[in-house]
Amino acid sequence: MRTRCSIAFAAACAAVGTVCGDVEPLAETESACSYTVYDSSASYAVKSAAEQTEFASRSVARRAGETVKLTAPDGTTTTLVDGASEATGVALPSLDAGGVWTLSNSRQGTVTFKVRRSLDGSIGEGTPASPARLVDGDELVDYGAGAGYTFTAEGQGSLLGEIKLPDGFAMEKVGDGVWRLVSSTDGSQYTWAQIAYRADGRGEGPDRISQSYATPPVAYSGDDWLGDASKASTLTFVSPDGTETVLDRTGTGVQSFTFDKTGHWTVRLVADGKTRTADILIRDTFVIIVR
Repeated sequence: MRTRCSIAFAAACAAVGTVCGDVEPLAETESACSYTVYDSSASYAVKSAAEQTEFASRSVARRAGETVKLTAPDGTTTTLVDGASEATGVALPSLDAGGVWTLSNSRQGTVTFKVRRSLDGSIGEGTPASPARLVDGDELVDYGAGAGYTFTAEGQGSLLGEIKLPDGFAMEKVGDGVWRLVSSTDGSQYTWAQIAYRADGRGEGPDRISQSYATPPVAYSGDDWLGDASKASTLTFVSPDGTETVLDRTGTGVQSFTFDKTGHWTVRLVADGKTRTADILIRDTFVIIVR
């Protein structure tokens, strides 16, 4: 036991940069030994059945009074130990389903295990009708994915930035949270499929002059148009007489609205700690009907 303490202490010193040369070892040994060093990683990608088995054989350390919980990809949470007074090791259950598992300690924080859905057959076919469900950034390369391969990314925000693309390909957005691989001849990594939209580009800034029948929808986004479908925002339309219409929205999109009074309208978008304001002047419409 003294030898193990000495090894653990030396590893800890190396990890934090402490000079250990003058520390007298508690014991000496010439036999080979192996040990595990915690590298402070916040997540682990589980890419094979062998790694599933290896993680299931581990014991999670905890201190006295700490509660340890495991949340499965379907949202089910299991309490592994609930604030016991003694410090004990907790067996990690089998990560037997594809998706993102979260292990939490009430005092020490959380760690995630990203189990590939190819291990349990829930990944999908990589087609528009059945997009592949990716959980780690190496899957496209490891699967040899090619043009037309369609996929989603679990935990969109962080995972999209980690995805490695096969040489010669780019990601093309084809829907809300849905992407596909396309050939890239100019080195681009991200692109969007062709879409049709209306835009008023005659004026500077967000302020506009229009008629009620010709006003296009108002765009909104919860994260400054970065594509996170879970981010919330609030759209407020204030009529010339002060009447407010407040709409709560999630993700990115456009909101149709009828400006049914002439005069100055105020449109506010509140999202991600920022407020954007536009002044919309609705003029009278003069119609001549000839019979």
